[in-house]
Amino acid sequence: MNLGAWVTRHRPDNVILWPGYCPVHHRMSLSQINAKRREYPNAPFMVHPEAPMEILLSADAVESTGGMVSYVKTLPENSTLIVGTEAGMISRLIMERPDIHYVLASHDTVCANMKLTRLVHVRDALKNMQYEIHVPEETARRARRSIERMLATP
Repeated sequence: MNLGAWVTRHRPDNVILWPGYCPVHHRMSLSQINAKRREYPNAPFMVHPEAPMEILLSADAVESTGGMVSYVKTLPENSTLIVGTEAGMISRLIMERPDIHYVLASHDTVCANMKLTRLVHVRDALKNMQYEIHVPEETARRARRSIERMLATP
């Protein structure tokens, strides 16, 4: 719902949305963001587009996870950045720019579902060809173009 609403603001396509959302991003509130902005008045606020629209509109940057990595590369040395996304993303950002001081926009941004999958699970799934998903050929044909476009995106 939140991500879809953001996409429809930037695309002329007719997007049909359903009332689903990411609980971690949806829990963020504008009052939490404003409190962090008061605490760090010179820090830009970067958020993932799965957050509620009022938060997206208040952000200095709305970025996908890949976009977040690119965004931190543009910041001056030793900057402070308020980040509105799942807490685990901070580790990835630190790998790119360890000099940046990262501040989570909300204290409640850990996704328990994301923490269920470990690297060993991915390895085992690939090694043993587990969890293969079968779809009807017509569904696969229609989905293939979208998947190929996603994979081609830099």
